[in-house]
Amino acid sequence: MGDETHVRLRDRIWAALEAIPHPDTGRSIVAEGLVPNVAECAGRVAVSLRLEALPEARQHELAAAIERAIQALDGVRWVRIKPASATPWRPSPRSAR
Repeated sequence: MGDETHVRLRDRIWAALEAIPHPDTGRSIVAEGLVPNVAECAGRVAVSLRLEALPEARQHELAAAIERAIQALDGVRWVRIKPASATPWRPSPRSAR
């Protein structure tokens, strides 16, 4: 049952990410290639995000939307956004907990 619950949460996380539109194109951020990886363990979620093509203000908006969408899922304890590239990205003061 534990593995089954894990798989279901992971599927729900990807579905939530699929529903988030790219701020410029309106297509899914997953379809646009902005989310190369998601890690989940016991309700702790880390999302790797490619943000280098977006202006800083959009980066923070997108990170906040991702945090809200995933945090709303049953079974999620916390969410972290990690940059997927070497391009510097600073989380907004609100999201850095």
